[in-house]
Amino acid sequence: MPRLIFRILLIFALAGAAGWGYLWIRKNVSAASITVGDRIVDVQAPLLILGLLLGGIGFYMLIRLLRLVFFAPSLAARALERQREARGVEAVTRGLAAMEVGDAKSALHEARKAEKLLHHRKDRSLARLVQARAQTLAGNADEARQYYEAMLEAPGTELAGLRGLTAQAAASGDTAKALQLTRRAVELRPRDPAVLSAAFDTQVAAHEWGEARQSLAASILAGAVPKAVGKRREAALHLAEAIEADLAGDRTRALEESRAALKIAPGLSPAAVLAARLLADGGEKEKTEAARHIEAAWAQSPHPDLAEAYAALAPDDPPDTRRKRLQRLIKSYADHPESRLLSAELALSAGDAAAARKALAGMEVNHPGARVFALMGAVARAEGASETELRQWLARAVQAPRAAWTCESCGLTAPRWVCCCPQCGSFDSFHWTWPPAAPVADGHALAAAMAPLLEGGPRAASARPGPGVEAPAAPPPRPAPGSELVPVPPKAEGPEARPA
Repeated sequence: MPRLIFRILLIFALAGAAGWGYLWIRKNVSAASITVGDRIVDVQAPLLILGLLLGGIGFYMLIRLLRLVFFAPSLAARALERQREARGVEAVTRGLAAMEVGDAKSALHEARKAEKLLHHRKDRSLARLVQARAQTLAGNADEARQYYEAMLEAPGTELAGLRGLTAQAAASGDTAKALQLTRRAVELRPRDPAVLSAAFDTQVAAHEWGEARQSLAASILAGAVPKAVGKRREAALHLAEAIEADLAGDRTRALEESRAALKIAPGLSPAAVLAARLLADGGEKEKTEAARHIEAAWAQSPHPDLAEAYAALAPDDPPDTRRKRLQRLIKSYADHPESRLLSAELALSAGDAAAARKALAGMEVNHPGARVFALMGAVARAEGASETELRQWLARAVQAPRAAWTCESCGLTAPRWVCCCPQCGSFDSFHWTWPPAAPVADGHALAAAMAPLLEGGPRAASARPGPGVEAPAAPPPRPAPGSELVPVPPKAEGPEARPA
């Protein structure tokens, strides 16, 4: 734009100068004498001006012609270069379009064409980027790595090269190299939200919890992660580190990290369960702290594991004393389904079928889960119901959905929460919920499920035994879809979790 303005102003200046010169000649020069050999020619002012104008035009045309003759090869080369560059850019565009629809063959063809057309350019970053992405899409990891490494040489594509190499290292399981490349990318762009997000994922995969918390804090400062979400993720990172320490036998660090998680998110029920288990072997002060953690977690997000951990703090208590103790949990969130289920289990353990039925009233409609139907069957048996009614309750229990940890990003279910979803890779995405209803069980499964109830004692075990509860046995647990994909530690190792 400035160049165009300059040209316009220059044209106006030249036109003004020409007009002023014409007027000056008309006013001061009436005629001019030109000597041509032995002859003198008188020329009027208008003809003189016209001659000067035509002479200037002719001189300009002569200069242009000489320039064309002497510089024709270089001008032709420039024209061909511009044409080749335009074709290369078109190849890049078509290659990117092919990548977008997943056409690896076309993308690779266009990328090679673009590199051939643009190889003469001093800046070859565009061709390298397209080649790297096309080779990656085609599954040629070695070729793609070469282009990504070449991209590290140019400042404009260094970050893209680092991200490509990091993804390759993560895919091949080389977490050490991926972590090293991630650190380099963070040094290059310390406040870039995309870089910080990628660094966080890599650091979590490498179990570098401290670095992951630093990346999370930087993301919060950059405004890429809301503060509430950031606090929740920070608590999950502390919990993950606590579980890792517990597995390694470092109970002191495990307890310290679980306390840090509960300080940030008191409703993180698995952190409360882990802390309670680590404190249960201590004295009265430690058990009081464990009870406080469990009560705070239950008040925000009740979970069956919390009730079991609470009962385990005093395993030798008689049933009546245990029931009174567990009432503290129930009162803190009495309307929650887990509180009502716990009330029913405690009532059954005390032989109070009427109280159990009252606690379960309406849950078969509002919360039709397997535990609800199993407990309804236990209540019916305690009340002396017929075998037909018992079979009906157990049939519904077999077919009912079961509560499970579910990834909110992809829907994968698992018996316990894990740090990252093994299917979609989302961090801290599991929450306690009811999965979709299960298929109708076949006759053999139904008979096997009903046998414990029909042949057991007056109060057989329930689907998920409550703390000290003797309730009718539920059908055998049906594995949650996709749960075999989730690496679930044994119960003694302390579950990771997200509040229900």
